[in-house]
Amino acid sequence: MIILLQDTRILEYVDAMEGWTSQHDRARIFQRAPDAVAFCGNTGVAKMALIFEFTRSGLNFSLPVSNDDGPQGAKSRAGVTS
Repeated sequence: MIILLQDTRILEYVDAMEGWTSQHDRARIFQRAPDAVAFCGNTGVAKMALIFEFTRSGLNFSLPVSNDDGPQGAKSRAGVTS
């Protein structure tokens, strides 16, 4: 199983350098889901999805990760460069 983080607004993944990539094979692979959620909390990114991919079975699913802080929404991409 691999775990990725994807911005649900622009459909790009967090890459290994903590930037953004549209290329699946360049996306950062998180070892544990709590690490990916902590990354969101530490960097302030919002409107993300945890993508779980099970390579043997081909089963994939996602879970939303959101950090809404009122009507304006969460800080967008704080601390993450492109």
